[in-house]
Amino acid sequence: MNPITPEAFGRLPDGRDITQYWIGNQTGVSACICNLGATITQLWVPGIGHERADVVLGYDNGAEYRTNPFHIGVTIGRYANRIANARFTLNEQEYQLTGNVVGGKHQLHGGPGGFGSRLWQLVSHEANAVTLRIVSPHADQGYPGNLTLTARFHIEGNDTLVIDYAGESDAATVANVTNHSYFNLAGQQSTSVLEHELYIPATRYTATDEDSIPTGVIKALPPALDFSKARPLGDMIDNPVLMATGGYDHNYVFDTEADSLHLAAILRDPRSSRTLTVRTTEPGMQLYTSNHLRTDTSKTGAGYQRYQAVCLETQHFPDSPNHPHFPSTVVSPQAPLRSTTHYQFGLEPM
Repeated sequence: MNPITPEAFGRLPDGRDITQYWIGNQTGVSACICNLGATITQLWVPGIGHERADVVLGYDNGAEYRTNPFHIGVTIGRYANRIANARFTLNEQEYQLTGNVVGGKHQLHGGPGGFGSRLWQLVSHEANAVTLRIVSPHADQGYPGNLTLTARFHIEGNDTLVIDYAGESDAATVANVTNHSYFNLAGQQSTSVLEHELYIPATRYTATDEDSIPTGVIKALPPALDFSKARPLGDMIDNPVLMATGGYDHNYVFDTEADSLHLAAILRDPRSSRTLTVRTTEPGMQLYTSNHLRTDTSKTGAGYQRYQAVCLETQHFPDSPNHPHFPSTVVSPQAPLRSTTHYQFGLEPM
């Protein structure tokens, strides 16, 4: 690991280089960030006896990230999660988006050419921070406005990875940005996260239909979805409430002040004693237990399977543009996008 020298990570068909940038150090938290998709490709954290492990899933070459159907590690945009019927109305004008799920009926994670599949521009790289930028032109995937988004990844102290997003648009549009890392605190090669214990300080969620599209109703969490007292991810994974999604794939609603940094989740692996504390300025978080994950390749070469990792996607709510009572995702010259998420790692032995 050299925290300053970029690493070659492949090449796109048009000849542009895929590059990785290390930040952090070899005693605390260190991360490798790729300019393709503004992706976290490696995230090394300490363990008992100073043993370190890479706790995010990923691939061992840039070419794999070009065709990344599970969005492993990428920055999601313009709009994270789903937009119903791939359309929305803003300022009395309807915008038709590019659909890419349920036979193209809805849009997921920004469409088939979302930010996670594109090459970002390097803004700056230091020992503990890297900043990447992407410019999304007007009508990109159907969205209005020229949007410029920067993502700054930096190591704070010796134990926290911070992601700061900043977006500017020259016209009113909508945007919702998140990172889609798959975490396994026992190490990315470990087989399951169902023993991981999770705490989420939320009592409500956005109810969804059979296509996982929000109905507009914010409901109290049923017992199977309730993590307001820490418990293993797997202890109710077979509950009928989860039958439609095959596991957890739900947006949790936080009762917090707008834009304030607040606790979103605490994840603990009893095997390694590693913990992950997530704090964010976002009003929601998608919990996803990799229900449909299946790859033939991985960083270890063995591929990944269902329930091998958990995603904690801090975000505004899915389909917010079609539900005026949800927190607004409108970005305009007068209302820039600002979002921060902290991933703090620690150890909590039994």
